[in-house]
Amino acid sequence: MLLGKEHFYLIDGFTLLSTREIRDIESIPAGQREPVLPSVIVGKRRRQKFHYDEIREVIRRRYLLQPIGLEIVCSSGRTNFLAFPRDISTRVMTRLMAIAPNITDSAYQSVAGQKRGAQVEPQSGLLNSIIGETSVTQRWVRGEISNFQYLMFLNTLSGRSYNDLMQYPVFPWILADYDSDTLDLTNPATFRDLSKPMGAQTADRLESYTKRYREWDPHTKDTPFFYGTHYSTAMIVASYLLRLEPFTQYFLHLQGGHFDLADRMFHSVKDAWWSAAKNNMADVKELIPEFFYLPDFLMNGNKFDLGIKQSGVQLNDVVLPGWARGDAREFIRVHRDALECDYVSQHLHEWIDLVFGAKQQGQAAVDAMNLFHGWMYEGAVDLEKMTDPLEKQAFIAFINNFGQVPSQIFKKPHPLKKVSNNRSEFIFHHLGRLQPIVLTGKELRSPVGHIIALDKNCIPMEQNKAPIPPHFQKYLAWGFPDHSIRICSFESDRPVTVYELRDEDEVLCAVCPTSELYLVAGMSGVISVYTVNRRRRLVLSKHLYGHYEPVTCLAASPTYSIAISGSKDRTCIIWDLQNLSFIRQLRGHPVTVSAVGINDLTGDIATAAGTFLFYWDMNGHLLAKLDIADGQALHSDQILCVGFSQVNEWDPLNVIVTGGNDGCVRLWSEELVRVAQEEESAELLSAAEGDAEDDQVISIRRLSIHGSVSASAMTARSSSQFQSQDTEDLLSPTRDDSPSTFDNDISQFLAKLEAEKLDQEVKNRALVGEGSPRQPPIIVIDPSVAGAPKEVEWQRRLTLRKCINMQNLATKNKALAAVASSSSSSSQKTAQLTVTAVAFSKDHKALHVGDSQGRVTTWLSLTG
Repeated sequence: MLLGKEHFYLIDGFTLLSTREIRDIESIPAGQREPVLPSVIVGKRRRQKFHYDEIREVIRRRYLLQPIGLEIVCSSGRTNFLAFPRDISTRVMTRLMAIAPNITDSAYQSVAGQKRGAQVEPQSGLLNSIIGETSVTQRWVRGEISNFQYLMFLNTLSGRSYNDLMQYPVFPWILADYDSDTLDLTNPATFRDLSKPMGAQTADRLESYTKRYREWDPHTKDTPFFYGTHYSTAMIVASYLLRLEPFTQYFLHLQGGHFDLADRMFHSVKDAWWSAAKNNMADVKELIPEFFYLPDFLMNGNKFDLGIKQSGVQLNDVVLPGWARGDAREFIRVHRDALECDYVSQHLHEWIDLVFGAKQQGQAAVDAMNLFHGWMYEGAVDLEKMTDPLEKQAFIAFINNFGQVPSQIFKKPHPLKKVSNNRSEFIFHHLGRLQPIVLTGKELRSPVGHIIALDKNCIPMEQNKAPIPPHFQKYLAWGFPDHSIRICSFESDRPVTVYELRDEDEVLCAVCPTSELYLVAGMSGVISVYTVNRRRRLVLSKHLYGHYEPVTCLAASPTYSIAISGSKDRTCIIWDLQNLSFIRQLRGHPVTVSAVGINDLTGDIATAAGTFLFYWDMNGHLLAKLDIADGQALHSDQILCVGFSQVNEWDPLNVIVTGGNDGCVRLWSEELVRVAQEEESAELLSAAEGDAEDDQVISIRRLSIHGSVSASAMTARSSSQFQSQDTEDLLSPTRDDSPSTFDNDISQFLAKLEAEKLDQEVKNRALVGEGSPRQPPIIVIDPSVAGAPKEVEWQRRLTLRKCINMQNLATKNKALAAVASSSSSSSQKTAQLTVTAVAFSKDHKALHVGDSQGRVTTWLSLTG
């Protein structure tokens, strides 16, 4: 680490010797090497440069159970873990805290979830309750943060870090059921016993550990313990993540340059559970955070040759339990849902006591059968006082291989979370009860181009304007005759900064990921990146090349540091905002890309081209696509805007929202659909033929053959039973929140299909249906599949849950206004209305819709 006047530099692979000489780690002779130094650098060496303005936090860390580490957190999200001699570590931290001007002290911005001065353990007393800082524990007990967030905060506070495999964040096994096809999250038998460590999950194995403790030889140097291996080690972490780089290289390094025997590698979630809970005396491992948010580590996307097991099974993707339906994304969603459920919320404090709290050490740990080898605990050994080099090397090797107990952060039993029966009700939970209100406020002279969602309101913006975060007091404007871009004030609309484009490229779109980074694009197909310098002036930083026709739309996610651009060349490109570089291209759009959006919560991406909607993950994998008009749209129809609900990512009812020039707002949900093979489906059809009524057959044939619901068909059926008389003609007949009208019996469901009416159109149609989100999966018969096995397959699809006709609303409002003014203008035809912007309120209890007439209509859910 080099400290400069305005920047500091980090260079991998070098260290400062006691002789004040800077040396490459790999070139230090064995006699001069400190045992704490790694012998080799795994992966590519980096040289990094940071401005002191970028530093947000400097956190003390342990390294090899010694208080000699620092972790630097930057505004871009990058973190770096550094280890120094003890006296130098303190001096570096003092220097950085003094020179960095933007160090945060906010509970909502800190990686620890609380201010630096706040006590982690809730303190008693009236005075403390009045003037004391709110701790992250109090926030969790009140339900302000999720279980996942709280566990991440506790890992940070206890010294665990993503930058150190030896003390990687640790998460609990939650479930004990890896056999069922469906999880029952209300049944206690579904869950692991969170009050016991992994070694005590089964009585037989616990008896073996207890016997070891009771029969410990008192003449040995070590103190007695139950477990000689830990629940989190570098090897455990690397084995979980071995399919994902750079962890593959770490795993190979730990294994001596080759993969382990296939039978010993992580291959099945179920087998891993039983190994840690019952079958293996040397295995008491817990989980890592990736089990609750990252499906990629379960898939062998890099096609590594992981070997063949003795049973003849080739290792590839991780084998998932039946309730995951063979889909890694579904496994993550259901697993996260289990982590956040009521049962876990009521018992998670018991596991926290074992790992971070009162039952971690001492007699309480003995009583809880939770005692590990003494060298795994903080303070057991002081490396600086060790004089024997062999003993020091032995201790370091032990810590590197057998794990480290987190720092104890609770001395008292952890409080219980208050589980409220009044769950948050979001608008997408009650799409059958929507009621519109037209917001009054600032009049817009042109179509709404962007909506800034606030807590209880929203700020609409005209097209050719992009809001500047985080305070939204200014915006970036374009489309002027002089081809300039301007930073203007929201209050006065007057320009604060004017930047004239030298190449006179006509700007078509722009986005502002941060207050100091702007992306501008237009007719040339080039994306220009502007930054705000220290003098608060706009400076052209870089051009991004990739499109060969005009760029039509832009979106950015500061959370994931990515941006996406859509173009007339029918492609989208994902860009890295940290390095301002190309990541990947998204292809397959049939016409010009008209809208793009990024889910800040999950990183998923939606793109639209004409009437086609595409749904991707952040790695460019196409998850689902559909034609919202089912081929019945006019050539000029297109989707103009897309948006996401961004709350509780494990909730299957989350929606993607689209708006277009047909005046309709459509809400779609993602789901997995069971697909039956030809032979099985033919047998079911033959057995069930002739049991359905004609009107039901017609409805289901549209569902299974056409694969989507056309705009004209949206107004053909009655609306939800919860709609009021004033709004029922505005809400098209899609999913409501009442139970499905179809029987849950799959054979009766198939009986409604008439086999002789299924034609060759089935071969080329995607499945996009209407049913209720709570009904059983739909079996789709595809005669194009011949000779396929009868194995159950699942396909991901986007299902239409609600269509709101804004054109009908505009016509009704005009008619009511005409009646109120005794005017005859009601006979005049209402101008065609298009939906140009959509956004959810921050609490997700309202949906804001902007249109081509400069109005914003807010839809609320009437849950009362």
